[in-house]
Amino acid sequence: MLVHETNLLNLDTNTIYDFIYGMNEQGEHDKLLDELLPQLVSWQAHATSLSALESFHLPLKIMWNELQNVGLDQRLEMVYEFQNSIQYLETTLTKVNAIIGKVPSLRFIMGPMAYNVKSTLDELRMHLESTSSEFSQGLGISKNWETGPSLTNLIDFC
Repeated sequence: MLVHETNLLNLDTNTIYDFIYGMNEQGEHDKLLDELLPQLVSWQAHATSLSALESFHLPLKIMWNELQNVGLDQRLEMVYEFQNSIQYLETTLTKVNAIIGKVPSLRFIMGPMAYNVKSTLDELRMHLESTSSEFSQGLGISKNWETGPSLTNLIDFC
């Protein structure tokens, strides 16, 4: 569920990013919102859905506790799910930051939701970092996580 939601949000972000960065600089900004509005609505719906998953704090703790009781394949699947979700969310935030840099008026539409995305990202990182070093080493997982994307255009929100 988590990977699915983060992937949908990432795909929406990519579509908006590609549309904005594919625009011709001359006169196309007028039709920007008309053509982009449905995608922005979809983006907000997926960001809201993701923030609803923010109540997954307890389920995440339960999942990490269950890691001790499940087989290696299930452990790998859980860890890769978190890693993929983190990657999707980092890409989403990086592109939202770029989108807002290109079209500052979208800042107030995307910025508040970007905060929820960043909170979810931080939560996932915390849970991944909390895995025991033996478990991480046994799976070949580095504990040196990146600090995340630069969010200069989202600084007011994140």
